[in-house]
Amino acid sequence: MFLPVLIRQNVYMSTLKLKSVAEMLGVSPHTLRAWEKRYGAVKPGRSESGRRVYSHEEVERLLLLGELVKQGHSISQIAHLSDKKLSGLNARKSLIEEVREGELSPSPRDHLQAMLEALHHFHLEALDRQLDWAALSLSCREFILEVVAPLMKEVGILVQKKKMSISQEHALSSILRSHFSETLKVLQNHQTSLASKGSGTLLLTTPEGDQHEFGILLGAALCANIGVPAFYLGPSMPAKDIAESVKRLKSSVVILGNLPTVDLQREEQLKQFFQELDHQLSPQVEIWIGGKTHPVSQNFSKNRKIEFLSNLQDFESKIFRWKNSPVFKAS
Repeated sequence: MFLPVLIRQNVYMSTLKLKSVAEMLGVSPHTLRAWEKRYGAVKPGRSESGRRVYSHEEVERLLLLGELVKQGHSISQIAHLSDKKLSGLNARKSLIEEVREGELSPSPRDHLQAMLEALHHFHLEALDRQLDWAALSLSCREFILEVVAPLMKEVGILVQKKKMSISQEHALSSILRSHFSETLKVLQNHQTSLASKGSGTLLLTTPEGDQHEFGILLGAALCANIGVPAFYLGPSMPAKDIAESVKRLKSSVVILGNLPTVDLQREEQLKQFFQELDHQLSPQVEIWIGGKTHPVSQNFSKNRKIEFLSNLQDFESKIFRWKNSPVFKAS
């Protein structure tokens, strides 16, 4: 997007008046007021005399909105988006057109290799754009199972081998979290309606103290893609809160991401967590756990049905079977 030199160099006072901003945008003051009042595009401050004044950040945002409107976007559909989303939308316009015209058709592996290359060189904008490209050109299942999950696994291996830095891994996590934030929002927005469905719902979380959320977030996205109602509770949930959520939402399965550990103190914490969860939950509630079986299985009663999921493909197969089960169909 072209931004006037005036904006880039900050050669102006800290605020601008409505008429000046409208002239910069190429719209009437009336249109600019409508963007604010009707669509909440920005919330300008007021001068001592009560007139609107716009900060540097607000002017930048309005210029971006103006550029997108010129490209054909409706202000009503984009005014509520974050600055980052607006910038991404602006960058993606030509990309979307190319995908629709069938000019761009790389394989999931091609996308994966391009993302790894971008991350190796710390080209984060290129990585972000490649993720956009993959999400647009691939199915939801391909994007999750053949791009995102392998990407996270490969980066983890490279960090362990000291061929990639922890800062690069964190940068990837930040970008992925941003990409999946909309998915998470959709899942959360559906929680109220799903609660009325009864016993056919699943809960996804991680044990208290485990902040690694991507496994369960990708799992929740797969559930949504398959059509199975799933409640994403976020990571690091205490056992009593999980049990309370199960009761309130009338769920039949708790799905736990479980990061393996060799730390003796953490192992003891997990042991206590699983024992408390087993005590708190009704015997009919199943528990599905990502990761290895030992020593987790020793912490549950013999009557508890426990499933262990080795990877997301295994999880997907289990979800398909669950969807066809009597419990789900009765909900």
